[in-house]
Amino acid sequence: MKGKPENIAPAERTVISMQPVERAAELQKALRGTDLRFFNMPMIYTETEKLNSETRSVFDSLQNIDLLIFTSRNGVKAFFNLLQQSGQALSEKTKTAVIGKGTAATLEARYRKADFIQPGNTSRDFAVYLKQNVLRGGENVLLALGNLASDFLQHELLPQASVQRINVYSTLPVREYDAGLMQKIRDGQYGVLVFSSPSAFARFYDIYQKKKTNARLRMVSIGNITTQAILKTTQAFVLTAKKPGTEGLLHEIKQYFH
Repeated sequence: MKGKPENIAPAERTVISMQPVERAAELQKALRGTDLRFFNMPMIYTETEKLNSETRSVFDSLQNIDLLIFTSRNGVKAFFNLLQQSGQALSEKTKTAVIGKGTAATLEARYRKADFIQPGNTSRDFAVYLKQNVLRGGENVLLALGNLASDFLQHELLPQASVQRINVYSTLPVREYDAGLMQKIRDGQYGVLVFSSPSAFARFYDIYQKKKTNARLRMVSIGNITTQAILKTTQAFVLTAKKPGTEGLLHEIKQYFH
């Protein structure tokens, strides 16, 4: 349910992030100077995939890749970790395309500035951008993704290019979490919860629902995909970021409290 929360008692001015450590640190920094208390309780973490025969085969053929696409900073980090292990290198002719400022910054730090940057935060927007501004037809495209990423981009780009996907990292649920902080959430002793992915919410709710509560959760979501995953699972009050990344989350958090 979206809109103004109803029948919610004044909450503590507390933000609890369920983001991975690096993303949460960005939000915490952005909230400095406010009177909001910040806690982070990561629900997921990522691991670089093992360098197997399939991955080696892809890296052995990198000289044939015209366009390398990243949809997350985790994808950038894992790809270049694996690339280093393989002993191979990217061709100078290979162009790179990324979605979001964070992914662009990570690529520049690990390799070089991206050739194409789409500032949005959805695969649909990214696909439109690539088809209208990047692809000319017939390119060999490599998608460096996580194991939970859908095949949406691959299917959208196939009519215009030859597209290959490689999973370079896995997203995994945490095993340990702050039980005391989780109980505060069940007791409603917080302002808002922050989620940046459906997988983080899924892990949170798996833990949360083990003890029954009638409280309606209050959340800020990174985007529509995460919001849809939340609302398919539980009736919650959700503010959805209209801008990508930390900037969008920060705006919605300030809107909620002020």
